[in-house]
Amino acid sequence: MNNPDSTDTGWTSQPFFDALDRGYAAGDVTTEEAGQAWNDAEVIWMQDAPNIPIAGLGPTVAFASDLTGWTWRTDGGVDLSQASFVSAE
Repeated sequence: MNNPDSTDTGWTSQPFFDALDRGYAAGDVTTEEAGQAWNDAEVIWMQDAPNIPIAGLGPTVAFASDLTGWTWRTDGGVDLSQASFVSAE
């Protein structure tokens, strides 16, 4: 978040921020604890936030057609830790 005490709309919710803090504190986003915290935050946001998300903009990235093994992380970043190039055969 750009401003940890507010959202783009000015909406604030302490339970939402607490869930975000638990998600950040859990570290590895693939753990059950982190997944629960991020899900809790999403549920609060979807039920309480004063706006309806219509669409989200993805990052502007491009990859070579022979790059494999990359994936989107749950935080929206690109994970290249397992990426490699397919050998040209």
